[in-house]
Amino acid sequence: EGRGGSAFVHYPEYDASELPPSTLFYGACLSSLVGLAVLQPLSFSAAASSTRDGARVPTLRLFHNLHCNALTFLPRTALSLTLFDMLLAHKQRKIALANAEGANESLSEVGVFAAGGIAGLVTHVLVHPLHVVTTRYNAMRSVYTGLWKCFAHTIKSHGIPMLYHNITISLGPAFVMHGVLFSTFRRMRHTLPDIIIRSPGR
Repeated sequence: EGRGGSAFVHYPEYDASELPPSTLFYGACLSSLVGLAVLQPLSFSAAASSTRDGARVPTLRLFHNLHCNALTFLPRTALSLTLFDMLLAHKQRKIALANAEGANESLSEVGVFAAGGIAGLVTHVLVHPLHVVTTRYNAMRSVYTGLWKCFAHTIKSHGIPMLYHNITISLGPAFVMHGVLFSTFRRMRHTLPDIIIRSPGR
């Protein structure tokens, strides 16, 4: 039996990776790229079918605007995953040192939520300028010949503060969303193996 008399098997706490941050980031980028390559055609097909009465969409059109989506999706996902792992590893090292001196600490759900929220918050601040530029570019393609032209014109006409336009109203949701996302992921990582092991026929 696990802790507290639970019938579930108790698994050790989630161990953050000991890989260098650069390796974690590259791995997260690759995972994000695969995810985007799968999601892009599905989301484009769904949008096209709702506006074109189910007309067949050419294969290449399924990847329309992929570079703009990748510019925000990849760094957002890769940075948040990497930062979350780094924060969790730092917290676990502190707990290990404290326990070595006789303490009895463990990684709490609140700590995991906070690590996920902070990772999401930092990532949101760093990636928000990319989101602003890609949004302006998509809305005014007839004006800009490329993303770099859009970026340069935005800086020249409106200044750097424009890159962080409306960021304050999204900081809170970004913290909560990533906190819930990562804490739920960690909990499911422990719970799902227990359910599978205890399922009938296994």
